[in-house]
Amino acid sequence: MSRPRAKALLFLTGRWLRSPAARRSSVILVVSFAVLALVFVCVSAFTLSADQEADKDFGAYQQVTSSSVYVGDLDPGFLRRSGSVLSSAVPGSHLLIETDQLRPDSFVNTYVQAPLTLPRFVEDPGLREAFPGRYSLDQGSWPRSPFDVLVSRHLLEALPDKTRFTVLSGRVTLHVVGVVTDAYAKHDDLIVAGPDTWESIPRPAAGHAYQPVEAEVMVFFGSSASLADVARVMVGVLPPLPKAVGNLSGYLKSNYSTRSQVEAVPVATFGSGQLVVSYLPLLLVVLMVSALVVGQTRGGHRANADRLVAIGVRRGHVVLTQVLTLAVVAAASIAAGLGLGWLLSLGLRGSVLPHYADQPLSPVPGLSGTSVAIAASSLLLITAGALWPAQSTVAARWSVVSRYLAEVRIGLLRRVSVVLLIVVALRVGGSITSVVTSYLVVAAVLLAAPDLLRAVVSTLPKRNPRTFVIGRVMGADLAWLGAAVAVVGCCLALPICAGTQLASKKASDASYTYSRIPANQIWIRSDNGIGNLPGVARAVSKVQDVGRPVVLRELTTPSSRGQVSSEAFFLRAPTSGNSNSTVMVIDSADQGRRLIGDQLPANAETVLNRGGVLDFTSAIGDQKLVVYSANGDRQLVTPVLPTLKVSLDQQLSANFGGAVLLSTAKKLNLPISDPRIYIYPDATPQVIGKAVHAAVNAGYDSEFVQYSVPPPPPELPTNAYVYLAGLVLGGFAVLLLVIRAQARRLRTYSSRLVAIGLGPRWTLSLLLIQAAVIVGVGLLVGVSAGVLGVAITYDRYAAFSVPVLPITLACVVTIIAAGLATALAVRALTATEHPQVN
Repeated sequence: MSRPRAKALLFLTGRWLRSPAARRSSVILVVSFAVLALVFVCVSAFTLSADQEADKDFGAYQQVTSSSVYVGDLDPGFLRRSGSVLSSAVPGSHLLIETDQLRPDSFVNTYVQAPLTLPRFVEDPGLREAFPGRYSLDQGSWPRSPFDVLVSRHLLEALPDKTRFTVLSGRVTLHVVGVVTDAYAKHDDLIVAGPDTWESIPRPAAGHAYQPVEAEVMVFFGSSASLADVARVMVGVLPPLPKAVGNLSGYLKSNYSTRSQVEAVPVATFGSGQLVVSYLPLLLVVLMVSALVVGQTRGGHRANADRLVAIGVRRGHVVLTQVLTLAVVAAASIAAGLGLGWLLSLGLRGSVLPHYADQPLSPVPGLSGTSVAIAASSLLLITAGALWPAQSTVAARWSVVSRYLAEVRIGLLRRVSVVLLIVVALRVGGSITSVVTSYLVVAAVLLAAPDLLRAVVSTLPKRNPRTFVIGRVMGADLAWLGAAVAVVGCCLALPICAGTQLASKKASDASYTYSRIPANQIWIRSDNGIGNLPGVARAVSKVQDVGRPVVLRELTTPSSRGQVSSEAFFLRAPTSGNSNSTVMVIDSADQGRRLIGDQLPANAETVLNRGGVLDFTSAIGDQKLVVYSANGDRQLVTPVLPTLKVSLDQQLSANFGGAVLLSTAKKLNLPISDPRIYIYPDATPQVIGKAVHAAVNAGYDSEFVQYSVPPPPPELPTNAYVYLAGLVLGGFAVLLLVIRAQARRLRTYSSRLVAIGLGPRWTLSLLLIQAAVIVGVGLLVGVSAGVLGVAITYDRYAAFSVPVLPITLACVVTIIAAGLATALAVRALTATEHPQVN
């Protein structure tokens, strides 16, 4: 390129960058990218990093675990002696014991007494050295004697007696000497015990119905130590495993975990990479903002390129200069956002959020692959949209691709994309990727925002002068305003979609963790056949108002050792494979109705009485019941049975995959277990409390008397609120720019309106109507997109929860932001100085 042409290229490019349209576009790009980068940094700063996750699980060590250590297997002083032997062989190592089976025997509504409740019991030797900074003493003193314990604040609040509680059906009393905090799990139930506590708990006496209480012995050692040395020491000190489990040395090696396994797992923004895709919404917002920039820069880029080509500059040089210009603007905005994010997150560390965060603050991150990918994709969209060849400028010398692109309308591409996104989402919405496809639906609705705005504008009353003028003014710039509507929609759609997904995931986890028992029911069970189940059931049946129990058996699998396993398999007809689901066997169809309630269809009893099966899984078609032996050989295949598909709540479907009558199972010669579960329906909390005490008095561990407890309401983490606040902040910035730009446009008509007798108030009313249309359509788009996104993932969650407060706040704050943007635009509209007209 000659020097004159190069100078002309730089001169005209610089002149275009100083034009009002280019300045507005640059401001939009800088502000939006800076806000999004700021949100990205702040959210990441309040999310556990991979290193912190590894610190949480391993401290600074690797881990070897033996999980077959029962109460009474270890004599007093075992941990101290074994720890001394281990530290001599492997310097710097630590030995701890942990279990989730020591539970208070108090019946407290806020504390769940069931096998899935996990108050962690940790014995103290080496705890603070293995996890420095994680466990802190809030009050009291560290336990020094057996049966002295620290408890977490959450557990202390659930105990009726704040000084002591009993475990293992009253055989052992633990004394509370203080309160401990786990920095990584502040709301968990935690028991930190003094030395020799576990080893001093006696083995249950012979003939009692107690379940064996199991713990894990964990060894933490540095990366420089040899796994073989650790395993050799542990084989010498641990009690042998049952013969069925195998060799202890090999078992320890198979339970060897490393920090690198945790550090290699990517950390998602909301802490759930599989169920809440958090960076995709962020990318959607950036793409919407990029569409705004395309609407502003496309015409200027094209006109500037045509002038340069006309004076002999090669179009490739023009395109390269424009791409570099956009790249510099995007890079500067991202750098500004990252810098602001660093400062803001550092400020939040020492002010408000540490008091509300449920975990330690992560190190403030720098650039990551995700942020680079977001910026690159946005820059690609801006470049493609701004440099898309116009039909009027296509010359014969242009390439075939350029001529083809010039003949394709961007609006057509956008509409085709909407259809394709919806089709793909509906096609695969029920699969494990349904969360991803929900965001595809959101993207489709947001992409359709300009068309929806066009439809609304076209229906504005033509006989009303104000709406007629607004229709003409907005119709001249629908692409620009449509993108603004899409951004407003993002500010509401993403809190609805992402917030509901996250809250539903938390509610589902809480429901599964707190109780797998339906409401107002008592279950007495023995998973491994230990315990006098009929005797305990008789004792519970004597409780006043407890009612008649439903006795459940299970289809079993014969084993080569003459024992049975409480599993059978559905083989789904015709060839869709099998699923490992326990099948309940009930005495009568009426018992199924009593157990499951109104969720059973009206014809369920008929199907059962005809020798059919109720299917609680997602199988389709009639069922065959197939029983396998322990070595995998098929033992028995039934004929195809009448099948009724039943949709159940998580509490029952998590326990069973189906139901058949006892008479049906006997006719088919299926292997049936002895009674495994006694279920008492329709119990009140008072009756449940009496039943628990009756079971304890009958010699049965209360921890295997299960009952329903309502899970706590889900709480969104702090970083989710930071994320949603950032979305609204970005939406406000875009609204401000769009409404102010339209105010300037309306001001160009003000002199004409005054000339025909219409004063400034009339012009102001036009601005208010226009802002109301943009915000109203944006809210409609946001609600529609969010609801559709939630509908796609509805079946993905057994528990469904909508975080009303964040969604309401997002809606209210968006409206307030629009009001502020309109108020600021009024000043631009009523200013005395006329702006430069494009």
